[in-house]
Formats: sequence, C-alpha cells, structure tokens
Amino acid sequence: MLTLNSLTSELGLKLVAGEETADQRPIRWVHISELTDPTRWLEGGEFLLTTGLGLGEAAASQRAYVRRLARHGVAGLGFGIGFGFTDVPEAVVREADKLSFPVLAVPYEVPFVAITKSAFTHLANEQLEQQTRALAVHERLSDAVICGRGVQALLGIVCGHLDCSLALVDEDGRVL
Repeated sequence: MLTLNSLTSELGLKLVAGEETADQRPIRWVHISELTDPTRWLEGGEFLLTTGLGLGEAAASQRAYVRRLARHGVAGLGFGIGFGFTDVPEAVVREADKLSFPVLAVPYEVPFVAITKSAFTHLANEQLEQQTRALAVHERLSDAVICGRGVQALLGIVCGHLDCSLALVDEDGRVL
C-alpha cells in the first residue's frame, strides 16, 4: 500500500502535519492543482500537490482549504515551497494537525514530476502484484476443475487465497 510515509522516505520530503495518519491513508492517485477548491475533480484517496497559488494569504481561507480536502477524503497534501511561500503556511499546518490530515513540505529542488513518477511506479507495481496473484489462483482453480478434484478442492484454493473459511450452502442455508 502506497502511503505518504513511503514517499517521504523515498524522496526526502518533510512531514509537517498529520503525522499520526500519514501511514494509514492509502494513496490511490496523485493530482496537481492550484485551484481554491479542487474537490470537484477529485474522487478521494489522492495525494494532492500544490504550490499554494489558489490558497490565498488569509489564514481563514487556508484553514478552509485544508478542511475541504480533509472532508473530501484526500489522502494528503504536498505543498511546494519556494514559489509563493517560503514555508508551508502555519494556518495550514495547524488546521491539518487538528484534523489529522497529512501535509508534506515539498522543497523547490524536488519537482512534482518526481513525486508523480515515484507514486505511479508504486501503484503500477501494486496492480501487477494483484494481477499476478489473481492469475495464480485462476490457474490453480482451472487445474482443479480439469483434474476433477471437486468442490472441496475449489473451496480449499479460494480459502487459501483469501485466508478465510468458506462453506457451500444450499438455498435454505444448509451446508452441503
């Protein structure tokens, strides 16, 4: 699972807020926006990158920005410093800490494209691993069917893959 802590350690970014949830929020995508309210174009689970151009100078608007992102289920915020802001604004940090919303300071030397490439590589590798596991289970199930090993064998393969117990029941709920 790709998390903000993964990106922090790999790219040398600094976590400035929301430390307690930085390793609990999976990143499903990375998006870049300078809009005051980018949530219309987000699904939730994104790591949002911004230089703060749409943030405004007022602390109240900065806090409202963080609240919108947190309410929308954004995984975290990467704040590019060295453009309009020399540091992540204090109002952003305080509001993010209050909401347990992770914020990373992205130094000027780290281009956003490096972050997106790293994240996409992680996400693609995760999908490849899932596909590989699914293919292995499919092959085992196919082999069991071809060899006529029966329903018990099929259930055993699925149980092993899902790490659970299964029972085949009829329409009345009786175990077969």
